[in-house]
Amino acid sequence: MDKMCTVYKTMDYLSKRWTVLILHEMSKGAEWKRFSEIERSMKEVTAKVLTERLRELEAEGLIERRVDTSCVPIKSEYRLTEASKELMDVIHELKTWALKWKIDNPVCANTQCRLCTLRSPSRRHQATCSHEVDSLHFPQNRFLSMNAVQTAEATSLPSSDVTRTS
Repeated sequence: MDKMCTVYKTMDYLSKRWTVLILHEMSKGAEWKRFSEIERSMKEVTAKVLTERLRELEAEGLIERRVDTSCVPIKSEYRLTEASKELMDVIHELKTWALKWKIDNPVCANTQCRLCTLRSPSRRHQATCSHEVDSLHFPQNRFLSMNAVQTAEATSLPSSDVTRTS
């Protein structure tokens, strides 16, 4: 693939680990978010990586940062730009595609992302629509094969026994 290709260039910065998930998390709740809020909601990301990604996203024009030096400690807050808000529409289309073809997740299917209360894919959660979510519905950032989902549901296998595909 030619490095001048628009898809190549776009994926070059979006495909870095955590980038899209950081944007997704920032789209939830209040418009401006402090670093500590983002960090708290994304426990799997180290502070160092989160800092790097936020700087990269700011350089790409996908987030905006404001600094309040009138208080101690200095307060940095971030928000999505118009460009990243449009990108979130694309991400939500990816979610729709995944729910149709790859992932069985009734909670996610029935919840708007910006209102989602799910935090970590590794624990059980109670979502706003009162469905329980377990690791069968959140396959640790991997797709479950549709046969594995059907087999697990038919035989009531524990999620740890479900074959995962990468």
